[in-house]
Amino acid sequence: MPPETFTGPVIAVIRRADDVEEKWVTAPQDCRYSRQQIEQAVRFQEQYFRSQVILLPHNAKENAMQTYLPACKIVTTHGVRGEMKALPLCDGAAFLAKFKRLYATPQGGGETPLLGVRAQGNMLLIRLGGVEDMDAARAQVGRTWYFAKADARLPEGRYFIDDLLGCRVLDADTGAEYGTIRAVEHPAAQDVYTVVDEAGGEHLFPAVPEFLDRVDLEARTVYVRPIPGIFTPAVNGDEG
Repeated sequence: MPPETFTGPVIAVIRRADDVEEKWVTAPQDCRYSRQQIEQAVRFQEQYFRSQVILLPHNAKENAMQTYLPACKIVTTHGVRGEMKALPLCDGAAFLAKFKRLYATPQGGGETPLLGVRAQGNMLLIRLGGVEDMDAARAQVGRTWYFAKADARLPEGRYFIDDLLGCRVLDADTGAEYGTIRAVEHPAAQDVYTVVDEAGGEHLFPAVPEFLDRVDLEARTVYVRPIPGIFTPAVNGDEG
């Protein structure tokens, strides 16, 4: 059953272009989500509206990076042997199947073996250690489970969204600062960064090898070589 009451910070606002009201998104204390994770979590509710998820500044992760990230949220039981249906909050079943353990808290508490995970449409079916029957599975409904970033192996050139958010964006040649990364989208093969400059303007930066020089996560800095028009007004070649 869903909880009747919940107390937590507001991390985002869902703005509907075709409705008169906005929705607030709350999360457990010290638990932050990317825009993509929020969009996925509210997709069923928002599928009939033209909605935009707006992250609030304190959810932009401009300070310390998180060590544990949301993996999935249990939504119901599945069968009588403890298997559970879960909403994916990561890249899906293939990604999660590489992990041997999950955690019950965003601080890494409650380490639990991940015994199995498989896809069922847009959802996951998972089995966790110690959850062996329907009653035990029912007690997990509504709980979010987390994975340790240290347990993940990303392909070269791929980064956790959590690590990129809040990074400064500098010109690799001149050192000019273009802003900070506020959001990361993955519409195709390459990521697209939303970079917010000091005046509050938003710029979409395609993170393709031609424009992205290097990422220094330790320094929280992304070095780029943009063409005119990404961070500056486009140049009309016909004007002379």
